[in-house]
Amino acid sequence: MKIRKQIFSVVVILVVVLASSCIINTKVGTVYDDTVPADKAAWINLYNVGTVVGYNGIGVQWKTGMSEAIQIPSGDTTLELNIEASVGYTQYKGTGMIFKYNFQAQKQYRFVVGQKDDAYGLNVYTYDVGEKITSGNFNDHLTGFVPFVNSGKNNKTVLN
Repeated sequence: MKIRKQIFSVVVILVVVLASSCIINTKVGTVYDDTVPADKAAWINLYNVGTVVGYNGIGVQWKTGMSEAIQIPSGDTTLELNIEASVGYTQYKGTGMIFKYNFQAQKQYRFVVGQKDDAYGLNVYTYDVGEKITSGNFNDHLTGFVPFVNSGKNNKTVLN
């Protein structure tokens, strides 16, 4: 009986340690242009933000899971987003949101809804491709905050 309790305790400790580390290994789910070499591409993740419906003026339908990314050519990029996000008990929705960003090669980007100075928006986190994302290093990689504005398709807003 004592051995069972010890084994159970070890299993519980392992589960708690694994759950608290929250390591995310990002993998590519969608490759926009497979002729672009990986060393000239960037990875983007929009988990719990919404759907990309436009890429540099081209209609797309991209959505990512927590550990999936979209591989795009690096450089100046314009994304059109349909926002579906939540912060606490508040839901945010917006269509035709325009996001312009200069994505760097060999970097992966995560976008998370956040708040700054009483404004909600997107926090941009940047990692090296292949770098493990953990709850312990998440805030160390915050590279900028982009104000979040809900607007209709006839009133597009550039989020910088």
